[in-house]
Amino acid sequence: MGRIAELFEKKALGTLSDAETKELASLLAEAKATEGGEDEEVVEGESEDLSKEIDAAAQKMADIFQAKLDKNAEEIKGVLAEMKANGAPVSEVSSTTKYFVNKELGERTAKELSDMKIQVPGRESKKFKEVSMRTTEFLKAFFANDVQKLQILTDSTSDSTAAGYLIPQEYANMIVEDRRDANIMRQLAAPAININGATFNLPNLASRPKAQWVAEKAAKNTSTAQFGNTAFTPNALAVIVPVTNQLAADAQIGVDGSILNYLAGLMAVSLAEAEEKAFWTGSGSGQPKGVNQYTPGHTVAAGDVTDAARADAIIAGKIRTAQGYRQRASWVGNQETYENVQQLKDSQNRYLLNMQNGIGDPETNTLVGRPVYESNYLPGGELWFGDWSYYQIVDRMGIQIKISDEAVVAGVSAFEKNLTFIRVEERTDGQLVLPAAVTRVTGLGTP
Repeated sequence: MGRIAELFEKKALGTLSDAETKELASLLAEAKATEGGEDEEVVEGESEDLSKEIDAAAQKMADIFQAKLDKNAEEIKGVLAEMKANGAPVSEVSSTTKYFVNKELGERTAKELSDMKIQVPGRESKKFKEVSMRTTEFLKAFFANDVQKLQILTDSTSDSTAAGYLIPQEYANMIVEDRRDANIMRQLAAPAININGATFNLPNLASRPKAQWVAEKAAKNTSTAQFGNTAFTPNALAVIVPVTNQLAADAQIGVDGSILNYLAGLMAVSLAEAEEKAFWTGSGSGQPKGVNQYTPGHTVAAGDVTDAARADAIIAGKIRTAQGYRQRASWVGNQETYENVQQLKDSQNRYLLNMQNGIGDPETNTLVGRPVYESNYLPGGELWFGDWSYYQIVDRMGIQIKISDEAVVAGVSAFEKNLTFIRVEERTDGQLVLPAAVTRVTGLGTP
């Protein structure tokens, strides 16, 4: 019966000739006829051998067919990746596997790993103190470039040749929380709006209806409200974070709290620095529009370089800001400007930034009764005062990462330096939707 198995194998490979097809049919008919023969023991033995051979041939056919499917799937992935890179709208190919095998945990689904939580050391003062085994397995698969496992463990359908992989939400929460620690605007601004589309339109009130006194039986004048619109288009922000291959190897072996914290810190700082600069000074072209690109509700300039004139300008900056904004407003300036303001003195050489003698209190970090924040991306010699909840940030999707141990960044070869480069990418936009809510005070530079 070995000839039947041989012919079945050729059929599975698609190499069976017409003559061999007829031969296979004849052998199968002969085998079927044998089952009804007179010698029952021989027939049963031959039938059992035939059944085994057919089962083996069928299994081999299934294996060959599955191998062809896998090969075709990989070819399709490559074609789709190329189409996507050229801007074509295509659907992604994702793995159909619902579990993977971990030598310590056994066979686990992504859902089961999500329910297994571990505490992250060093985050006792933070809101997000733990992650799941799903996140740690994601990082290990990410560094190992295990595409199939990454597709299981991530919510993103992006492939590694294009946009990268979306960081699990709980780990993204750690990064965002740390980023807010270092990002003044994200602390002061309105809560960020998360969108799924390419643009977002935010209506705003351009003019209010006005009530008027009228005489009895007189005709009432009409008044209407007018609305404007602020369009947000999140742009890509990408930064590259280098880590040593030793750290990457540690992440593959077993991700502990220190590595989680370290990577989250690197990503948070890199994003925060780029964002902070754009939120205060960005051009608005391909990036958020910074505060100092707007015409504020008021601008107050110190009349001269004397300390008294500068103190007067600071007081005027607060008072000229409309009452409705003033009560929630705060000051923002760079280190040089704040140093100059702290050194202002009265005619008796006493510091004005003092609760007893003047306009502020350095111990509580206030100026004319309102909080002071430092952002060193603003130009020197000016302070901005206002209600920063009218600065709106819009985020698109989440933070994505891509890895390379062969890239050349700023003339540094990852391969030569034994480094792994992580590209962290997000899409965000920011705009001051109500410039009337802020005031700019100038003339506070070094005399």
